[in-house]
Amino acid sequence: MSMKRLIKQIIKEELSQLFITPKKVSEIKGTTWTKILNHLEEWECFSSVAYDDHYFNGCDNIKAFDHTKYREDETGNQSPGGTLTIGYGHTQDVKEGDIMTKPEALKHLKTFLKTDPSGADAITDIMGKWSSEGNKSITKITEDMFVSMVSLAYNAGRAPVWNSEWIQDVKKGNFSDASKEIKSWRTDVDGKSKEGLVNRRGDESQSFNI
Repeated sequence: MSMKRLIKQIIKEELSQLFITPKKVSEIKGTTWTKILNHLEEWECFSSVAYDDHYFNGCDNIKAFDHTKYREDETGNQSPGGTLTIGYGHTQDVKEGDIMTKPEALKHLKTFLKTDPSGADAITDIMGKWSSEGNKSITKITEDMFVSMVSLAYNAGRAPVWNSEWIQDVKKGNFSDASKEIKSWRTDVDGKSKEGLVNRRGDESQSFNI
């Protein structure tokens, strides 16, 4: 093989490894889409019955919880303190006593990711803005980073992510700082650290260690 052809082949192989950020979550396909779904299925903790997320601390607690008393904590306190949740972190129009199968939950998850602008699309919106501004850090974002970014937006919501110091670190290409900062997103609405979120953010922070 001539040197010229060899160089072309190397460039082609390197380009094939680049992750091109989708403009919208609805455009995500292939392995990236599969990675996002697998990641959220793992960390969102499937529940077939509606529960109050205020009283839970990790997937094992959800699985072991008596769903006939999903408004009670370990002391029997029935005062609701969180958000009624079902499936894979689904919170829209959830009522007490609702039930959901895994296929139904996965369908809800896919629909939300592809259509709801308040969650995962926040990430592609942000990066689309960066691209229009000529920000070059977007070309350094890997597929695993993108999966973690979508996961955080799905988990925390558009506004908190959009206005965070963490997203500014990503924008500037300060991935080492972003890896540390994402770990701070581990508390519930009362500011209490949750083991499930600590583990999830720890896993996601690894994607920024490059």
